[in-house]
Amino acid sequence: MTAAAAPKQAERKASPMGDEREFDEEGQALFLVMGGEVKDPRGAEFADLSAIDCRGVYPSYEAAFSAWRGIAQETVDNAFMKYMIIRLR
Repeated sequence: MTAAAAPKQAERKASPMGDEREFDEEGQALFLVMGGEVKDPRGAEFADLSAIDCRGVYPSYEAAFSAWRGIAQETVDNAFMKYMIIRLR
């Protein structure tokens, strides 16, 4: 079997305890909802990183989307405020 044909192996990382296990083997999804004022409304570069508003970490995209929608609607009149959903794992 050639290297190209070999099945992709799961990424393995050593834990602080010294054992080796598959990264994210639990399969738990986590989504972060965060945002703040951006320099340009067409981009996602934040004006002040120390002022980023982290709304929370959610177990599903649907829950994160619901939180995102609420804060996005609160800030709809300010084009420089941008919130986003980031998949952590």
